[in-house]
Amino acid sequence: MKHKKLAKPTLTLLAISLLAGSCVQTEKKAAERGITEGTIVYNITYPQNLSSNGMSFLFPTEMKINFSDRNQRATFKSNFSIYNLEFIHQNEVDSFYTLLKILEKRLYVPSDRESTLFLFNGASKQNIRFSDEDPRVIAGFNCQKAIYTPNNPNYPNLNIWYTNEIGIEDPNRNTPFEMIPGLMLEFEIVYQNIIFHLKADKVIEESHPAEIFNIPAGYEATTIEEIETLIKSVMNG
Repeated sequence: MKHKKLAKPTLTLLAISLLAGSCVQTEKKAAERGITEGTIVYNITYPQNLSSNGMSFLFPTEMKINFSDRNQRATFKSNFSIYNLEFIHQNEVDSFYTLLKILEKRLYVPSDRESTLFLFNGASKQNIRFSDEDPRVIAGFNCQKAIYTPNNPNYPNLNIWYTNEIGIEDPNRNTPFEMIPGLMLEFEIVYQNIIFHLKADKVIEESHPAEIFNIPAGYEATTIEEIETLIKSVMNG
């Protein structure tokens, strides 16, 4: 009889222990997936035939996205830091900013919330389809696939892998990929007939000071046409 009396409390304690362990695992998993402030580092690669371009060493080789709540700052850098191209989205405003630092010039342009980043000019937001094939794990996050069909029939379809395991709000705003329900961790851009392949190398959970999402001192207002002209001059030699 003593054994029977002990059985029920013992089973109850065991069930409580298992439940507690399950809660701890769930919380840890949610914390890993629910990063709401941090930095994503992307490597940028290009088709092999670009090696014949004498100015290819000036093309950006890395993109970083700093994010906190709805604040975002995307920075493209070249190997020699000759220029930085940046896009800033601020939480409290509807517009976004394009910034360019090249040699002695420091320029910025505000754009309204309906505009598209100039890297995607002419692209349609309706050309996205989703696929259950070829899911991937990128930088430790589970990703699903989407396929973008360019309006230009001479361009190939662009493959995109995105994750909903990072808590970044409106991750693809002001791009043709706004309808994709997650942050893109591997994707392609076609600009100036060049395919940029971006793939996340690491995701860092870290805090950012509020001023990182402000326009730095010393930047002068200009037009998007001037910024694009300067970028084209670098890429085309």
